[in-house]
Amino acid sequence: MRRGTRCTVPSQGVGGNSAQAAKAAWDRAVDDLDWACNDPELQQRFEGEFVVVRGRTVVAHGYDRIALLREALGMGYAREELVVVPIFALAAENPPDIV
Repeated sequence: MRRGTRCTVPSQGVGGNSAQAAKAAWDRAVDDLDWACNDPELQQRFEGEFVVVRGRTVVAHGYDRIALLREALGMGYAREELVVVPIFALAAENPPDIV
């Protein structure tokens, strides 16, 4: 995980004797999560929304994560390929000091 990021990205992969495909899927998901949490353009454009990401591409966005996931599944994506990420509003993360 990069220092100063807005999300915590798990650093461990799939353990044990897992298939290479599972490890590759895990690595893609971690990469997509890291990208969605740290890309300034994405953060600004989708602030306050959920984004569904696959391969560093936003395939759906909006306010209802379940509906967005269904929308992406309806486009033909497999659930295992998708990462749903909340893009937090900056104002909500950094409330003003009370004087």
